[in-house]
Amino acid sequence: MENKKLVRLNRLVSSAYECFSFTEFLKLAILKLPELVAYDSGMFFCGISRDCSFFKPYTGGSVEQYYKKQLFTEREEYLKQKEEEGAGGEALVYKALDYRQGVITINDEPRSRFLADQDDYHIACVRIIYKGQFMGEIYLHRSKDKPDFNEEDMLVLRLLQ
Repeated sequence: MENKKLVRLNRLVSSAYECFSFTEFLKLAILKLPELVAYDSGMFFCGISRDCSFFKPYTGGSVEQYYKKQLFTEREEYLKQKEEEGAGGEALVYKALDYRQGVITINDEPRSRFLADQDDYHIACVRIIYKGQFMGEIYLHRSKDKPDFNEEDMLVLRLLQ
């Protein structure tokens, strides 16, 4: 990994610790994440505020144009499962392909039906755990006509945790 990318990664992680809300963190991710990992769209689920937003990479203008809160259709089922089983303590970074092929197993994956059934996107999943507490999940999507997330992309996402 090149030094410039490591410096950007360090700045992003440092800035993330200064975020006090879901919206602040989402804006930071929209503004800075495309400098580290290319993606076409993403979804962020916050386990604390229970907000869910879909977003696109920032290309200029007002950052508010790049995300919208959306109803998370599996939200109630997901939250009930989290209350009954807990969030799990594993901070995982994985590809949807590995999930679909059974290389990785996650009992409480909130988008399990989407990940198991879809074949339109390459997806990288980042599960965020802080001091054993589930904080949220980020899913980055790339269209199938582009290359899948490579090892460097996955390393950057692991380092973000």
